Amino acid sequence: MVAPAPMPLPWRQSREADLWLRVDPAKAVRGFAQTYSEQAGEEALLRALLAERDGRREAAGFWLRVYEGWQQREKAAAV
Repeated sequence: MVAPAPMPLPWRQSREADLWLRVDPAKAVRGFAQTYSEQAGEEALLRALLAERDGRREAAGFWLRVYEGWQQREKAAAV
């Protein structure tokens, strides 16, 4: 008998994973652009808000840097 595959982490637990804190915010912007397309900035801001509410200031700062990188990317694309 084969053991069942482990269940995926709940979204909240995945969102709180410290993996994101080891990623360069510029690389996260590229990944977010591929995943969330035009909503990447909103997703980064939402994650910053949720991290701040959870008392995870380092994570909130990371997501704000991702948002700033997204804004710079959008400005460069508009030129």
